[in-house]
Order: sequence, then structure tokens, then C-alpha cells
Amino acid sequence: MSDYCSSVSAYFPGVRVNRRGIAYHAYRDLAFGQKNPVKSWLKELQLWGKKAEEKRFPDCAWKWNRPRLAELIRALMSCDGTIYSMRGYPRIEFAVASEGLAQDMHHALVRFGIVAKLWKKKDRCWRVEITEPKSVRRYQTQIGWIGEKSRRFTSELPDRRSNVGHLSKEIWQDVRFSADRRGMTLMELARRAGEPHSEARGFNLHTSRGLPSGRLAAYADVLNDFALRQVASDDIYWDEIVSIEATGEHQVYDLTVPDTNNFIAQDILVHNTSLALNIALFSALEHKKAIAIFSLEMSKEQLTERLLTEQAQIDAQRLHRGQLSETEFDRISNALGPLGEASIYIDDTPAMDELTLQLKARQAKMRHNIDMIVVDYLQLMHGRSRGDDNRVQEVSSISRALKGLARELRVPVIAISQLSRAPEQRPDKRPILSDLRESGAIEQDSDLVMFLYRPEYYKSDERPGIAEVIVAKHRNGPTGMIELKFRRDHTRFYNLETRRPEPGTE
Repeated sequence: MSDYCSSVSAYFPGVRVNRRGIAYHAYRDLAFGQKNPVKSWLKELQLWGKKAEEKRFPDCAWKWNRPRLAELIRALMSCDGTIYSMRGYPRIEFAVASEGLAQDMHHALVRFGIVAKLWKKKDRCWRVEITEPKSVRRYQTQIGWIGEKSRRFTSELPDRRSNVGHLSKEIWQDVRFSADRRGMTLMELARRAGEPHSEARGFNLHTSRGLPSGRLAAYADVLNDFALRQVASDDIYWDEIVSIEATGEHQVYDLTVPDTNNFIAQDILVHNTSLALNIALFSALEHKKAIAIFSLEMSKEQLTERLLTEQAQIDAQRLHRGQLSETEFDRISNALGPLGEASIYIDDTPAMDELTLQLKARQAKMRHNIDMIVVDYLQLMHGRSRGDDNRVQEVSSISRALKGLARELRVPVIAISQLSRAPEQRPDKRPILSDLRESGAIEQDSDLVMFLYRPEYYKSDERPGIAEVIVAKHRNGPTGMIELKFRRDHTRFYNLETRRPEPGTE
């Protein structure tokens, strides 16, 4: 109760807590007409009068930012939680009578990257436990405590090994495949990654068990494998799906971003994929060309949905939420016919290397006589370089392979590429050739380089709905800039209509 009293004092100055028998009462001296702020606050949150088994997080908590949500967790944990030592290691527990409150706490901790276990200890007692070392450390640094518990484990937390969050054993297949492509055995890979070696046992690979993300990250560095490096990120937590059970309908908060915006770390969003899909769709429908799309980022289902919303000219978010009007349903029906007849072939194999892409492209040429190839996007491919080559050399190999493929099949190849962060550091945000990530080979091998620039990305009120297509390199023609109209609701580009002034007017 000392923690509870500390929490009340911290958040409601002037309110005192007195004990009457086994009950505790929060009160303050009030003048006539004044209300108890604690009681008013609880009524506002619809928590006043709730029994212990009925308590939940207030609905508004799921809309709060991280610091404010951390305050709520800190107060609840300081009252009904604890931190103590078990076998020399810190352990955090939260025990309450309400199953719903325990579930809410468990979910709220996930928002801070904290892995916890939820289980029923006995009747009227649900427990949330944090034992994984990284999660305990995150709780202590990002949330913390109020009162006496804040003085526990103030020094460096002891570390220990844990198998929580290990990647499943199936990841070894990807590791073995990547090592084989570089002519490397798993033992050689482990040696280069610096793993301990024993003459009697050899390398302790344990390929039948899960793989820690730290070891996978070391393997990815040796193999220079971008896809494995992403999977090994500390920001990803891996867990086994044991079962899926229906729980009925509940209030949820849609995490999709309005206006079809998507955010990709360390990249500037200008809808490059949308422009490439517009070109592919126009070529397939208007000119009856056969198009092959190799998507290393999105699945074929996602791409098909994008093509459908672009052709039907409907808001993709309304389609996701099932909020289509009768007119929009008619548009989808009208779009399905042309799309079904179009010769568009989608391959969504992830982490593809250049040899595999060349083989698939040749097969598509023989079977479907494709007229154009779209690769989305180049930096997600793998080259044939050795494991000790850097990423620039690998991208150079991929760029030359795409150039050779275009000449061999006599078809244009559109490869989407990432930009560096350099444009954000300049007053003029328009990209230039040197902004291409691993730019040397891409700039050299390409016949045509186009950049997409949307002024409203940087200033919302600057030319909204206008996109500039900057032709920075054109081997067989002039460079320059073309303006297009961009519709964010269905991510489609249109020719910009301009009206010439009537004779005799300005």
C-alpha cells in the first residue's frame, strides 16, 4: 500500500490516503461544491464502481503516445506489481484478479518491445511475468517504478542466456542456402563468424534447434546477406503460433495509415512502386503487352490488390475496411474484366539472386513472350559476389546482370532503386544521380534514370497532388522534367491537364 499512496501523492497532490479497517480511502478537504478529483477522474474513465474482476485499461489509453502509456503502466505496476530476485536475476510480476486487466497489461508491454508471459495462477489471480533479460532491461529503462521499487536493481542488471525469441529451426535452411551460394560450408561459416571451436566436438551448430538472432546476425555479416541481416534485427521478436481461437467481436483500433501512406525505414516515400505499376498496367491494357513483375518486397496478393484499386480508381483504405459503396463495387466489377484478360505475370519470390531472376525471366519469355520486366526493388536482390565482397560490388553485379538480361531478351527492364538520405540534407530536395544508393554501377549501366519528386512530401501546402518525374539520364534523348497528377487515394498517376489561355487574355 505504500506504493499506492506514493502513486496517489505523485499524480493527485493534496489527496491523502487513510486506512479504515481493511479498506483504504483517498480523500481531500473540499470546500462546498468541490469534487474529489480522483473520483471524478475514475468516473470519466468509466472505472468508478468496477469490481476487481471487471477492471480494464481505459479505452483512451490505446490512443496515447508512448510516454503517457508508460505512466499508466508504471502506476499500475507500482501498485499491483513487483520486482524481485530469483537465483540472482531480476524478475518482474504483475498479479491481479481481472483477466481483462492482465491481458491489457500484457498487450501494452508488447508496445515497448517487452516480452512477457500471461498465465492463470489460480482462481481470481492472473499473472503477467517478465523474466527475459532484454525485456527486464527495457522495462527498467523505458517504464520504471514509483516509490520503493524504483530503488531496486539500480545498478547494472546481470545478464544471462535466454532462448526467448529465438528464430525457428527452419531458418537454418536459409542460412545453408546462402552459404552454399558462396561456396561455404556451415563449419567454415561458423569459423569465420568467430564461434568457439573444439577439436573433439567441432562446431556446436545445433541445426535442429532454434537460432539466436545474435548468431544469425554474425552469419549475415560473413555472408553479406541483406535478407538474413533484416531477419536478425533486434526489433523483431519471433514466437511460435500454437493455436488460433475465435474470441468474438471486440473494439479494436485500426493501425493502417490514412490516405494509403506507407512508411519504410530509411527511405523517402514518393510511391516509386505505384509509378512502375502504372506504367506496367498501361502497357498491358492499352498496348496489349505482356509484362513480368518480379516483386521482392510485396506479395502477389498485395500487388494484385494494388493493380485492382488503381484500375478501378477506388480508395485502397476503403477496400481494406470493407466500406465500399455500390458505385465502388461496380467499379471493381468493371475493372476485373480487363485485368483478367491482361498479360501480367507476377513472381513474388523473396530475396531472389540474379541467377534465379535471369532464369525466371528467360522462362517467362519462352512461355509468354513478355515485352517488359519490372523489378521491385533492386536492393533486395542478391548478387553472385563472394562472401567477403561489399554491398557496392554486389549491387554492381546485379546491375550488370539486369543490363545483360535486357539486351539478351530484347525487352526493357524497369528496376526500382532506393535513394540515400542525401536529398533531405539539401535545401533543394530534388534527387540527383549521386543520390542513388550504391549509385556507381546503376548510373553507368542504365539507359534511362528517372526520379520521382513530390513537393508536398516536404511541405504539405506546396503544390499538393503534383509529382515531378525528373529524367536525370537519357542515353538516347534529352533530360528534363515532366509533371504528373498524383491521386493518393488510389495511388495512381495521371497526365497533368493544362489549359492554354484564350487569345487576347492573360
